[in-house]
Amino acid sequence: MIINPYVFAGPTYDPDAQAYFTANTAITSDADKTAINTFYLGLKSDGVYTKIKAMYLPLWSSASSNKWNLKDPRDLDAAFRLTFSTGWTHSSGGMTPNGTSAYANTFIPGNTFSSNVHLSFYSGTQTVGGAFEMGSSDGTTTTLSNRPAVNCGLGGLTTINFTTTTDARGFWIGSKRSNTDREVYRNGASQNTVTTSITNAFASMNIWIGGVNSNNSLGFPSSKQSRFVSIGLGLTDTEASNLSSRVNTLMAYFGINTYPVVSDADAQAYINANEAITSQSDANAINTFFTGLKTDGIYTKIKAMYLPIWGSAASSKWNLINNRTFDLTFTTGWTFSSGGALPNGTSAYANTFLTPSSHLSLNSAHLSFYSRTNSTGNFADMGVANNSTNLSAILIMSKWSDNKFYGQVNDYDFTDNSVADSLGFFCGSRTASNVQKTFKNATIVTSKSAASTVLVGYQIPIGARYIQNVSGSPGYTSYSNRQCSFASIGDGLTDAEASNFYTRVNTLMTYFGINV
Repeated sequence: MIINPYVFAGPTYDPDAQAYFTANTAITSDADKTAINTFYLGLKSDGVYTKIKAMYLPLWSSASSNKWNLKDPRDLDAAFRLTFSTGWTHSSGGMTPNGTSAYANTFIPGNTFSSNVHLSFYSGTQTVGGAFEMGSSDGTTTTLSNRPAVNCGLGGLTTINFTTTTDARGFWIGSKRSNTDREVYRNGASQNTVTTSITNAFASMNIWIGGVNSNNSLGFPSSKQSRFVSIGLGLTDTEASNLSSRVNTLMAYFGINTYPVVSDADAQAYINANEAITSQSDANAINTFFTGLKTDGIYTKIKAMYLPIWGSAASSKWNLINNRTFDLTFTTGWTFSSGGALPNGTSAYANTFLTPSSHLSLNSAHLSFYSRTNSTGNFADMGVANNSTNLSAILIMSKWSDNKFYGQVNDYDFTDNSVADSLGFFCGSRTASNVQKTFKNATIVTSKSAASTVLVGYQIPIGARYIQNVSGSPGYTSYSNRQCSFASIGDGLTDAEASNFYTRVNTLMTYFGINV
């Protein structure tokens, strides 16, 4: 027998992915198959695959190719493959219903699920409206539905609202984990939770895509393009984040992702949360910033950092380290622009919700503030002070009325040096009980041996300082008029770390054209 050494076996795929490729003959490219195979393997690695009952990837330009359930690609109602009414447009960008009569039947009854269910929908359409993108309802007592940028119905007639309501593009998930645990997500980031007990059974009608199946009639028909849909058991925060990442990475491969994909998971989480970040170039710059901080050993020292350059309070509030902890809440009196967040100097501040006595260490802490405004006066850029018996403060005042930069960190020594202006990156850092320094950009302004006193027990604001236990009424004072482009709170930074931190921040400011 002669064996031909030049005959090679083709690629080997995950068995479930291969079954989908066998059914969907529109998938002919090895590159497409590899990307989809990676998607399958990722879902399995994440523990999400077994929670999905049906998922659809309608990117193949025809109903016959878009109908397949990737979990069970048999051409049967029992396998939950889609059947389409008339009125659909199929393209490589997704499938789009006409908004009046089109729907697709999944053949999954709503009452397949009880207290554990999720619906997901990747929308390629920006317009927000009152339509349902998918769902099942008896019309009177209960709804299971997903309406991107509006709400999700996950039992009863009570809905859970999304907080992003101006752009319906992206990946939207509604997850019910129990009768008292329901949550909605946009691009993997949590947007709202509801814990009110709802025990209504879901309707027996099949779940439709393109509208809601209300007693076997099409209700609230949609015109939004769908690029991915899934139905299954409830997802945890981590599972929702992982599913979003896997789906968006697949969308990016096909060139139809609606939000950027980057390499660093923490940068990706921030980008997912912040709807204002739509540019891949911006996302790449932010990703480089994150990876740089990690390379420098600084990232793990930061408990909160803010990049308020997105033109709105909703987009500027996020803590880049963990967008569900220490997010900012702004009072009235702020002006938001691509240059930063500007307080009015009389009443505006933003609460970080970070309390030094609960979250910082007495002998290792820092604050930083990037100012784009040159002003001199009794203005506190951020911080809190205790004027009781145990005097202490952690604050930044980049140029007080005496022309000095004050950067106290858990002490009450107001010995500091003059600065020429209040422009740039100001940092106060304590690395020991008797080592406290201030920096402007990469230069040490003051080095002193002031002993640490106590950690203040009130939340740090930005745009003012809060004085606790002052004679009279405690409260906010020294309101700032300086535009903030970046701020951080965390553990103490060495001289080298403070210098590297400035370099990373200023490089990011330079990318956005707002460095000073």
